[in-house]
Amino acid sequence: MLRIFDVFIIACIIFSLSFTCKAIDTINLSTFEYPPEHSKFLLHEGVVSHIIALAFAESNIKVKWQYYPMSRAFMMAKSGRVDATASYGYSKERIDGMYMSDNIISSATYFYHLKTTDFNWRNINDLAGLKVGITNKLNYGDLFNNAVKDNIFIVDNAQHDNLNFKKLLAGRIDIFPMTSGIAEYSLMTSFPKGTLEKITYNKKPIRVYDSFIFFPKNLPKSVSLLASFNQGLQKLHKSGQYQKILSNYHNGYYSTPIANSAQQKVN
Repeated sequence: MLRIFDVFIIACIIFSLSFTCKAIDTINLSTFEYPPEHSKFLLHEGVVSHIIALAFAESNIKVKWQYYPMSRAFMMAKSGRVDATASYGYSKERIDGMYMSDNIISSATYFYHLKTTDFNWRNINDLAGLKVGITNKLNYGDLFNNAVKDNIFIVDNAQHDNLNFKKLLAGRIDIFPMTSGIAEYSLMTSFPKGTLEKITYNKKPIRVYDSFIFFPKNLPKSVSLLASFNQGLQKLHKSGQYQKILSNYHNGYYSTPIANSAQQKVN
């Protein structure tokens, strides 16, 4: 009888340890509306949000997203009010007081223009005399930013990317730098049908950049979370799942609103 009781106790201990090992931890990440990379209205909350969630899931960590304006989302993490924030390109200002993850996704920024506009460029001086739309608080890279300081072209500011596209369609600006994928999504979802067919982009990128998660150094668990994410991301690459996600992204899968995607799944 004693042996049966001992076996029962051992079994309970093993079950308890097994449950503890598999327990799911939940972390809070701040982000901002930037479809189709991040959006609470899209399938998996966007392609980058999905990559991040899957990478953390490899360590039994569940991500809960909190949405704010871009600058506030970053400050929420830097002040330690959330566990991390995503996703942003590298800058000296952002890395101050923060740990930065491995690259989540690589993106390219191009000059968009009307198809009726004859535009080509080889170096930044080719933009001399053009009226160029920019969106406030966005970083277009050192080459572009230095050209703005040197007054090589005429700058026309706007609060939102869509306002610049409206200016482009109305002929109020000549070109507008925008990230590929983000631009097409905006034109397909925020403008009348057929608008996308009126606009194209020059195939020479103004900027190619990587996106990262930033973890606050003032939170003790940041080092562990950073390691968990990077390891999970490596597993996604090795398994081929990462490439499948990118393929789905380029096929428009992550542009699907949640309301229209109840039956859709990504393995």
